[in-house]
Amino acid sequence: MSNKLGWSYGHIKRSMDTKDNITYALTVKTPGNIFQLEGIIIAQSLLDEAELLFVFVRKASRRTGLGAFLLNNALRHLASTGTIDVFLEVARTNRVAALLYEKNFFRPVGTRTKYYKQGKARAEDAIVYRRTLSS
Repeated sequence: MSNKLGWSYGHIKRSMDTKDNITYALTVKTPGNIFQLEGIIIAQSLLDEAELLFVFVRKASRRTGLGAFLLNNALRHLASTGTIDVFLEVARTNRVAALLYEKNFFRPVGTRTKYYKQGKARAEDAIVYRRTLSS
């Protein structure tokens, strides 16, 4: 499992194993008692802020509401831990993800120029989003 912007299995595992990170995952049981990962969010929390480091929904499960379900459950849990502001970044061209976040009350607050490296010659900007959970 990886994405086009460079998250390999090793990156994901290291992030899941980091002490202050929180992993939210949704699995389904398939025939033969095999569990299949449908979606995952890895968040890093510090005091009253959190950053969603990795958000992934299996391709076959996209546009089914599963991403919103997973996101909202992760945000509810973060709010219960005292988190006030949640940040994430999205590649400028990833409109599907941006729409998911905007529908769930995330608002753009900045840009990270050439944040995502795509080979030696290309880089893509990231749009930074924030959502305030409580005040």
